[in-house]
Amino acid sequence: MNKRQHSKLSMYVVMVLFFAKNSTIYTSFAKLVDEISDFLISKGLLDCEITKQGHIDTGVTADKNVLVLAAIELVVKFSRKARVWAGKNEIQTLEHLFDIRKTDYTDIHESEALDALISVRNALNTNIIALATYNVLPADIIKIDKAIEDAKKSIGTPKMAKISRVVSTAAIVDLIKKVDEHLSNIDDLLIPEYDGTSSANTEMVANYKISRELVAPGESHSGVHSVCKDSLSGDLLENVKMEIVELKKTTLSTILGIAEIIKCKPGTYHVKFSLAGYTDFMLVITIHKGVVIEMESLMVKIVVSG
Repeated sequence: MNKRQHSKLSMYVVMVLFFAKNSTIYTSFAKLVDEISDFLISKGLLDCEITKQGHIDTGVTADKNVLVLAAIELVVKFSRKARVWAGKNEIQTLEHLFDIRKTDYTDIHESEALDALISVRNALNTNIIALATYNVLPADIIKIDKAIEDAKKSIGTPKMAKISRVVSTAAIVDLIKKVDEHLSNIDDLLIPEYDGTSSANTEMVANYKISRELVAPGESHSGVHSVCKDSLSGDLLENVKMEIVELKKTTLSTILGIAEIIKCKPGTYHVKFSLAGYTDFMLVITIHKGVVIEMESLMVKIVVSG
């Protein structure tokens, strides 16, 4: 699951608590009660599917190989120090690169996580002299290299487990969509019905709107979330490269076509999409603080005339 989905799960939990606390206010509004009931049922099915996915493939869940976790923890440990150095020296690209946490790597496949760790490791090594006063030393790079090498030897993903995970992940995406539809209906039933009718109801609506926010505790997400598809068939495309050019941040779309770059500073950027066999394209976006831009990227296949 990606960070956007995790944020939604946190919001769903808050909504369950909100509905339980305020149930006496809307008991007489039958349609609203029915919609909340449907939301709770769909959320229950979603929770079951997430639990099921957790047992499918240890290569892509939080139960990661202990050696991979060791490599993640080591790189994160030194990158956090390096982030402070980069920030103080106003090196924005490196500040973004070093601004990582363990959770950035525990929701992606182990081989993908290691590739990302190597990029951070290389940046640490390139700036190792400047980082000496921050207690990031050549000996630490050696430790990181050994941890990554040990982790590489230990990873593997059974093909059938990967197939099962695709099916389970697709079910999760569908259920999240269904839960969101119920909440959208609840928005249109609850807010117009109670907002401004009394001071207590107005306060309840204000709390409802706060509960619906997607910002996870202690974190304000800003970035881009794209679903990559073939422009003709509508098929989801894996390994589409999405790049925010000015920030030098890149990612590859998953087997479900999802490409996501989070933790971006507000600003206007060029976003480039590319995949072998398809025409590259670029667009300009403006990212605002605390907002994840959601889009659909339709890739046009290159036709070779004979």
